[in-house]
Amino acid sequence: MNSSQHRTSITDKQRLHFALWFTMLFLIAIWGVFLIDLTFELGLNQYGNRPREIRGLKGIFTYPFLHGGWSHLWNNTASFFVLNGLLFYFYRSLAIRVWAIMFISSGILLWIIGDIGGVARNHIGASGLVYGLASFLFFSGIMRKNLLLLRVTLLVAFLYGGMIWMMFP
Repeated sequence: MNSSQHRTSITDKQRLHFALWFTMLFLIAIWGVFLIDLTFELGLNQYGNRPREIRGLKGIFTYPFLHGGWSHLWNNTASFFVLNGLLFYFYRSLAIRVWAIMFISSGILLWIIGDIGGVARNHIGASGLVYGLASFLFFSGIMRKNLLLLRVTLLVAFLYGGMIWMMFP
């Protein structure tokens, strides 16, 4: 192995470590909140995102950490693990910025339009963040016209292409 290949493999290992570290840190927080709420019966889901209600504003920041049950938590965990891992591996230089923008903007957008149809709801779960990550990874690969990132776009389309239909009632 020449020094160029050795440097590349170290870089790849560092990128993978960075992607896994940040992804697992957030997932530990999500699971921790769920298990604490379940164990101590705190009723934390009341702090979800309640669109167009003043008391729902705090939900902009809390809703991704709250889940309605084991299957809800697991589905968000699996999707988040894959999509966030791809973001932090392939977009290392801007991953934290993109993630923060997705976190805040998904909560704000949900607060503004989350009651379309006139039904007031309390939204919980990391699905908004998952949809944001999938959208970024899909469209960024297309717009950048980079062959490697287009592969990521195709992977996201293959794995999560049906996700768009889940947004509609």
